[in-house]
Amino acid sequence: PDLADVTTYPNLYRTVPSDNTAASALLKLFNRFNWKSCLIIYQNDAFGSGAAKTINDVFNVSGIRVAQMIIYDIAKNSIRGDMRTYLVNSPSRIVILWAESIYTSLILKDALDSNLVGPFFTWIINSKISFNSFDKKYHQNLIGMLFIEPLIRSVTFSLNSTEPDTPRKFVLASTDNNESY
Repeated sequence: PDLADVTTYPNLYRTVPSDNTAASALLKLFNRFNWKSCLIIYQNDAFGSGAAKTINDVFNVSGIRVAQMIIYDIAKNSIRGDMRTYLVNSPSRIVILWAESIYTSLILKDALDSNLVGPFFTWIINSKISFNSFDKKYHQNLIGMLFIEPLIRSVTFSLNSTEPDTPRKFVLASTDNNESY
């Protein structure tokens, strides 16, 4: 708030936390729940590829197995290959989805249509999306989905929900370099 005064601080710019900070926050989440593997779905540009590589590297060093790296082709608006086959045949049931909001909604719609969201898979998403864009018949399947998002303030760990039937949102903070995610 104090730093938001552009007259006093004309050269201050806010930035999004680094991929390393996001990977560190995800690692803390995985360690907290003793999860050992995941799949990563990411969009095929610098935003998605950079984050997916960083998460994969951090997880590999920490002994967490990335069972599959799945590419979402933003030019074709589709997964390269068959998402259902990738997820159903994987030993992991935790899916990290790293994509911009518009692509996240499209990927989730496909996953919902293929019955890949709900009690059998835990999805961790980095983008804010509106659940109003999904058919109400799928709302029950969206419960249990986890969101990570950057914060300006520091929070250590909280579980938030504004309504009983909305997915839970985990907000993680990294103490590294005073960055939070």
